[in-house]
Amino acid sequence: MTAARTFRNIALWIIQVLLAAMLVNSAVQKLLGTGEFVAGFAKLGLGAWFLYLVVVLELAGALAVLIPRLAGPAAWGLVLMMCGAVVAELTVMRGSVVPALNVLVMAALVAWGRHRGTVEVYRRIVRR
Repeated sequence: MTAARTFRNIALWIIQVLLAAMLVNSAVQKLLGTGEFVAGFAKLGLGAWFLYLVVVLELAGALAVLIPRLAGPAAWGLVLMMCGAVVAELTVMRGSVVPALNVLVMAALVAWGRHRGTVEVYRRIVRR
């Protein structure tokens, strides 16, 4: 393994750990501040069920980005989820998009950096 590749791998792991921590923090905040978040999701035309779905997806994503084989595919799922969060914040919620953009950028970096793992998972699924 070259020095550049080693550096890239270490940098990606740091991003993955930070991303997982941000996702867990977001999920915990949603659970502890349920009233205000339920109102926010109601503003979107969704109920408390969607809040809990997002919490489960955030926690699953936090775990999956720390599992080497799942890091790439999980990051792609998080990119999609955060695109929805950014759109919701800009159009309906009228809140700050900075937290969602932070997670989006970090997930995109992981998705890009772990693309080989994503291709490997895809090939294993297609072979079956």
